[in-house]
Amino acid sequence: MKVIGFNCSPHKKGNTFIAMQTVLEQLEAEGINTNIIQIGSEQISSCDGCGVCKKTKDGFCVIDKDNMNQYLKLAYQSQGILIGSPVYFGSVTPT
Repeated sequence: MKVIGFNCSPHKKGNTFIAMQTVLEQLEAEGINTNIIQIGSEQISSCDGCGVCKKTKDGFCVIDKDNMNQYLKLAYQSQGILIGSPVYFGSVTPT
């Protein structure tokens, strides 16, 4: 089994990373392969609603100027996904 964690905080080793690492350490203790990907400081394009993914049905975005499709591939190869976001003013950050 494989679980991938996406650290969406711009702080590489901040509180979000620490919380995610704590969870993944417990999974590793149970024999589950884990990996953290730091994406919080990357510029990833948001969906523009073009509908190409709906037509191609391949699970990937037509926008290829960032690493999103690479991350989607990693997610598809995993049996579990952990998404960590910092919380500012009581809510998940939009970016």
